[in-house]
Amino acid sequence: MGASLHRSARGKAIGGKPPYLMPFFGMFGYGGPVATMCLGRRCIVSSKTKNRNKVFTLHLEREALVSSSCSESCWKTKGGIRDPLEDEKENSPHGSFTKVEIFEPKIKIVGIKHLRRKLKDIYFPYIQCDEMSGKTSMPIKFQVNGEDLVGIQGGEVATTYLHSCNGPNFILQLHFSNSQDTSSLGQCPKVLLEANARLKCVYFPIIKGKESIQKIIDELEADGCGIRESYESFSRVSVRRLGRLLPDTRWPLLPFMEPKQKVGEKAQILKRCCSRVKCLIDTDSGFNPTPNKMDLAHHHPYTKALKNFGNRVPDNEKDVQIEIFRDGKKLTLAQLEKQYGDWISEMHDRYDEEIDGGLDQATLVVVSSNFKKLGISSDVVRVHEKIEWKGTCWAAGQKIKVLKGACPGCHKNNVFATLEYIILQGLPGDACGRWIIGELLISYIDLDECFKVFSFGEARLICRPLGVPKAKGCRLLVEKGTIDIRDSLSLPIRVLDSGKCLLVDDTEWESKLQTYYYQKLPSAIDLLSDIDCHELKVDGVSWAIFLDFRDNFSMLQI
Repeated sequence: MGASLHRSARGKAIGGKPPYLMPFFGMFGYGGPVATMCLGRRCIVSSKTKNRNKVFTLHLEREALVSSSCSESCWKTKGGIRDPLEDEKENSPHGSFTKVEIFEPKIKIVGIKHLRRKLKDIYFPYIQCDEMSGKTSMPIKFQVNGEDLVGIQGGEVATTYLHSCNGPNFILQLHFSNSQDTSSLGQCPKVLLEANARLKCVYFPIIKGKESIQKIIDELEADGCGIRESYESFSRVSVRRLGRLLPDTRWPLLPFMEPKQKVGEKAQILKRCCSRVKCLIDTDSGFNPTPNKMDLAHHHPYTKALKNFGNRVPDNEKDVQIEIFRDGKKLTLAQLEKQYGDWISEMHDRYDEEIDGGLDQATLVVVSSNFKKLGISSDVVRVHEKIEWKGTCWAAGQKIKVLKGACPGCHKNNVFATLEYIILQGLPGDACGRWIIGELLISYIDLDECFKVFSFGEARLICRPLGVPKAKGCRLLVEKGTIDIRDSLSLPIRVLDSGKCLLVDDTEWESKLQTYYYQKLPSAIDLLSDIDCHELKVDGVSWAIFLDFRDNFSMLQI
């Protein structure tokens, strides 16, 4: 049931190789009794070792435990010695076992299916570990009602792994050391001197306009896993201690994972990409859990240092030192932020597919001086005039209204515009590098250059604002393989998901058009005198000069 002697063995579980699968589950010595008393009012614990032929039993009762819980009391309980039963011999051919029988259950028993998934989530690396020897191993055999948990489908951990990309993970090794006087914390100095954590950042790309993390949430809800989180609130950090998941440690992004750039279109893209990362943290026994093993101890110095990793710490709060390693090389915090940003950009370019293709034939355009104005990072784009997005068809010529605050460039007022083109970054295919080029209208390109710059990424809507004449809107030159955005706007395709980009009917468009023209009408018309005509080098009879919404001024012969 656990023994307090485990606390003196914690130092043996510091260090080693991640995910730190050490056989030191016990720590406080009362987890077993507390767990059984939460499930029922009494239990019988039967235990046998390989070196003994007898089974030793303990009878635990909730009332006796509660009445003797004060420090002055000594808790005594019944026990006994017996011969092993036949079923115990059959189920433990190795000669040792511990069996806990719980009586008078006082809570509603969860479904067996849910229990199996929860156990697999918590002890996943012990059930099937894929990183210790380069192949899948099963360090411990877990069964529930005779069914091995290795074959259990579903659960948050397995579903999360299923939707991650195949690209390289961003892995850090952190070493924590404490310069504070540990005697003031009432803890064993040997234990608190150091701790280790492995941080594995995994990228979950957007595939054909659907966020992979949203797919995880949808599948968990469909399986009845009780997830109450949205895409925005879904945990971006999970923590295991000695291979055991701490279910209540559901943190947002760690400080070093947050985008540092705050303004501009690139900052908006980086912000979206950073939210597609989940950090899986493995810690050794240098970290303290809560007594119920559901979370890290909140006020422990290593917990606070880990949760704030990436923040600039004042000199007077540097009791905990952190050494950062990646691929065996020591990094500064500035180097870490630079490498993490580069990794995010690489994952975005290689694996994100905001949309895979349009409903019409695409025109492929390579290299242009005004791509920065388009708001994309690739040198190759596909130009479409018609797409389907989340069940709605969007086509060139449609009138749209982008509400205030929907995206950068639409801060002050609603924007009425005509949709001209949909720009998709990169070549079509999938993240494994397969290509579909035959269906494209390819104009003025160098295929060698295409393969160099191939990437997936963001998609953009090219719109001509109301009041901008068609002659000044975006122009696609098929023969030259170029596109010139001119006075049109480039909006991220994500505005279609925000509910702030709406189709406009003819009545509303005409009303807005009349209002716009009315605001542009001249306030006065002046007749030109002979002297004015001479200065303007205008011959003939009288002219009127007035402002026009298309030009700086216009002259009309009367």
